[in-house]
Amino acid sequence: MSAIDHGLVGRTLMGFDGHKIGRIKGIYVNSSTGEPEWVAIDLGGFLADKLGFAPVTRVTSEGDVAVVDFDKKHLKNAPTTRSEGVLSPSENEALYRYYGIDHGPQELAGSHDSALRVGH
Repeated sequence: MSAIDHGLVGRTLMGFDGHKIGRIKGIYVNSSTGEPEWVAIDLGGFLADKLGFAPVTRVTSEGDVAVVDFDKKHLKNAPTTRSEGVLSPSENEALYRYYGIDHGPQELAGSHDSALRVGH
């Protein structure tokens, strides 16, 4: 199982183009495997926080910020959710498709914030 870099949480996420995207709110892990999959980014919102997601494998720490190897526009166009803490299997699948991630023949699973105790 891969280590979860909780040091990313709270950092400002920047696109590789140098534009600020938002603040990282959590690390989401696959509900079946426990592997880290996504960083959840607070994108703001009118009445409720809107969360965006980027593949955790594409995010690196650089000083006191984190950088994702996508530009701001690409990340802002990714599927989002307002349901904080858990992604359904269909939301996960939409993110896999958007980012072109082949997750192999594994059964579809959701993801959840690694700070939550889900199913325990």
